[in-house]
Amino acid sequence: MSEQLYIDGIYLPLSKSINPSLTKSITDVAEPDKRKATFSKTTNVPNSKEAQEVFGKIFELNLVNSTFDPTKKADLLYLVNGETILDGYCQLKNIIQLNDKDIEYQIVMFGSIANIFREMGEKYLDHADMVAELDQWNHPFTKEVQAFSWDNQVWDNDLGAFVPFAVGTGYVYILADYGFTTDLDNFDFLKLPCSLYVREYIDALFDSNGFTYTSTFFDSTYFKSLIIPSSPKSYQLDNSEITALQFAANTPQLTSTGTTTSNNLPLSTLSAPDTIIFTNEVSDPSGVYDITNGEYEIMSVTQNGVYDINALIDINATFTPSTGAAVVTTSEIVGYLMVFVNGVQQMAKPFWITYDDGGVYTTGARSTNVTPPSPPTVQNEYLEGPAYSTVPVTLPVVGRNVNPPDRYLMVLNNLDLVIGDIVEIKWKAGYYGAAQSTTNHFQDIGGTNYAGNAVIDISVGSFYNKVINQYPAEGTTLKIEKIIPKEVKQKDFFMSLVKMFNLWIDVDPNNEKNLLIEPRDEFITTDVVDIQEKLAHDKPLNIIPMGKIDASDYLLTYKEDKDYYNEKYTAQWKEIYGQRKIESNNDFVQKLKKIEPTFSPTPIVAPPNSNRPIPTIIALDDQGQPLETDHNIRILYYGGLVDTLNVWNHINFNYLFTIPLPTPYSTYPFAGMVDEPYDWTEDISFGLVKEVYYDDNIDPINITNNNLYNKYYSKQIRQYTDPESKIVTGFFNVRPSDFKNWTFDKLYFFENAYFRLQKIEGYNPTGNELTKCTFLYLTDVPDFEPIIVGLEGDDEGIGLPPGGGDVDDGEVAPVKGTKSKQNANGNNTTGGNKSVDIQGNYNYVAYDSYNININGDGNKVWSEAENIEIHGDDNIIDGGVKNVTLINTNGLTISESNVTYINGVKVDAGTISSPSEVEEISASQDVETDVKAYIVDTSGGDVFLDFNLATITYTEGQIWYFKKDAQQNDMNIRVVGGTIDGNTSLNVKKLNSGIAVIYDGGTEFYIV
Repeated sequence: MSEQLYIDGIYLPLSKSINPSLTKSITDVAEPDKRKATFSKTTNVPNSKEAQEVFGKIFELNLVNSTFDPTKKADLLYLVNGETILDGYCQLKNIIQLNDKDIEYQIVMFGSIANIFREMGEKYLDHADMVAELDQWNHPFTKEVQAFSWDNQVWDNDLGAFVPFAVGTGYVYILADYGFTTDLDNFDFLKLPCSLYVREYIDALFDSNGFTYTSTFFDSTYFKSLIIPSSPKSYQLDNSEITALQFAANTPQLTSTGTTTSNNLPLSTLSAPDTIIFTNEVSDPSGVYDITNGEYEIMSVTQNGVYDINALIDINATFTPSTGAAVVTTSEIVGYLMVFVNGVQQMAKPFWITYDDGGVYTTGARSTNVTPPSPPTVQNEYLEGPAYSTVPVTLPVVGRNVNPPDRYLMVLNNLDLVIGDIVEIKWKAGYYGAAQSTTNHFQDIGGTNYAGNAVIDISVGSFYNKVINQYPAEGTTLKIEKIIPKEVKQKDFFMSLVKMFNLWIDVDPNNEKNLLIEPRDEFITTDVVDIQEKLAHDKPLNIIPMGKIDASDYLLTYKEDKDYYNEKYTAQWKEIYGQRKIESNNDFVQKLKKIEPTFSPTPIVAPPNSNRPIPTIIALDDQGQPLETDHNIRILYYGGLVDTLNVWNHINFNYLFTIPLPTPYSTYPFAGMVDEPYDWTEDISFGLVKEVYYDDNIDPINITNNNLYNKYYSKQIRQYTDPESKIVTGFFNVRPSDFKNWTFDKLYFFENAYFRLQKIEGYNPTGNELTKCTFLYLTDVPDFEPIIVGLEGDDEGIGLPPGGGDVDDGEVAPVKGTKSKQNANGNNTTGGNKSVDIQGNYNYVAYDSYNININGDGNKVWSEAENIEIHGDDNIIDGGVKNVTLINTNGLTISESNVTYINGVKVDAGTISSPSEVEEISASQDVETDVKAYIVDTSGGDVFLDFNLATITYTEGQIWYFKKDAQQNDMNIRVVGGTIDGNTSLNVKKLNSGIAVIYDGGTEFYIV
């Protein structure tokens, strides 16, 4: 039998057979989330010159001391009689010393499925090879391009043109809440998340690792609709981009002279602005600064942004009076350093230099008798030292509080710059003599004036910018590599998809580099291979009921994450959002099989009375306001444009514009764990969630049980756990062509039954021995049939098991997270509320708030609030707030616990009296301050209870309770000198009617 072995493309002559023992399988019955590659037990390769060369080079083999690197892997091709048996890789495990002159190399061989994981190795999704495949989708970062991606077109950077929209192609921007919007109506285009389609990742992963695939599933609209969303935080400039946008230059030179020293300064006026050129470039990777003219220019749209402009300049001066002058007081130089943009002054910083009788100048000090010019109108002016005045004043000669005192720092913050903008540093100055004549500028002690000159010298200085924006400017290019999740390994990403969709993988018999990939139920076919004659009938068939080795519960779940809604859901329901636990009915079950992809789930959320649920990944601050938060990788289903009742605004909240530029939309790009928020037909959770975080005030919610478990796992697990299913092991006469062509998608016929191949174990293609093969005999169970039902919030059962299997895989419909049913008058209360009483319209009380009493309209009580009493409209109680009373109070947001407001004013609850006496009466009288409650018997006639402000002093905030205790006649509550809810009296007719009244401290009483 002819064997051929190639390692790393080099043919190794074999002096004897390597006698491999090969195993290939599709999955492990006991571990349904694992995928197995063909592999060999250790096998020995005889020594040869070629073997020494290959093993020495690849594995760093040192035969002198028998050392090698066992972590290295090498490509391998193994053929028998011209039939490819293995096309994969090998790993050197040992060196066997046969005698003093000969050795053998002990290796393990792996097939192509393992080979792709070998190629992935420890590489991450943002590996350079992946980025090179995906940067085709770099695109202009504009609001319009974002909107195009929803259903119109996407930018193909390789073509330099737009290509038509198609799910699975390129990228899409979705509406999501990552903590960057507070009202959920206005979305800054800078912070709208960009998502790459999963199909793009898969194509790049296979291409970059040298493999191809054949998959109807990967080509389906369902799979192409999957996306990996990115946080807008990922758009922020990295260090290399910031460095590319910055420059620094030094060594100043004055344009007017071509030196560091000015011409003689004019008297009593300022010179014309003169540019300071910094002639030495310290750093300028993008070529934005010109050392010949001192101009910093934004050269391309990729440099648009927000900058700090900085200049650090030392200013000295030389005063030269005429010969023989005895100078006692002065000349003084006054000037400005300025920042100009496009020829327009943006900032000016003053400087001044004085001359004393010793010929010494002091930088930054004011003379005592010189009137300087009025400073120009400037922005961001920063005066160091004494302030200017246009009137001579007597001031001490004070130096600047700077070391050295002649150094000036100019910083112009938050400057918006776009392509074509030019920034320059300029100066202007003049000098002022005591006489201030046209010729004589110095004065001696006797009062004689002399002529003279004054010049400035700027010998030291630098000019540089700093990038301060966090997000790319509009019109720049968004690099796709920015949105690729970091710290996610390629093999973990791929295996997560395998686990989600129960993908079965086999090697194409005709192309070892092409993998056949389908979900299990689509992978298996009804093609039949008759292997009756291959069976060794003289060997026993071992038949074991599958339930005996598969007695397990199953947990299919996404990874836990720490964002607000995931933690809230787990705290409430004690499980991960969208998980599915399948419980076995086998009394001997002792284990749990967990199937967990690397992704975390993403709840979709909408505020009350909104039909625009969006993916929400946020944290909350102490005031319950959303914050951006770090989070695990997510996967969503892009559902396209969905109608919304209230429009939302796509806005240029851009630093390059003076006003926002909103574009309103009545549809929005929806993505979530379901394909459409109100009419689910697909659900990429493993099972129905227990709660949804949006209501059906506007649209009814129709849900489906067409989730990952039901769709991709239920039939397999029902077959595996059916009492009639069997594991059958026998011995077969397997030839090299059989080993290659016996694939796992077919039915195999022997012993008058049809089986599924599970494993070929210990096959030696060079021998004639029989090979152990494992098959599954699976009962026929019904296919899963999804259903769609309206969500009523009553947590009723949905989708009973369709038959087969010894597990309980039924589900329960979720409750509505913002309410359990449609309430009267548009109020939203929730299924978990305790002691909630609402009188009014369009109020909202969160699911986990309790002891809430509302009398009014449009109030909102957020999560985990307790003991809240509201009498008023449009108030908001922040999450976690407790013990709040609002009386006749409207439009307040309360974030503090243990407070009382009356008429919108906070009152000290400690001053409110709390009498405890209960008085039973049957006759009219004044209401007293020491009575807590009146039980009023009206059987003898009408009874009048008067709050008499003229004779009794009542305490602000005190509450009285009144109850009518007889059927006949009326109970009347009156106010003498004031009103009760705007009226002078209140009439109560009904038996056992109770009412509470509170005093506001003035002339008003209110019913509470």
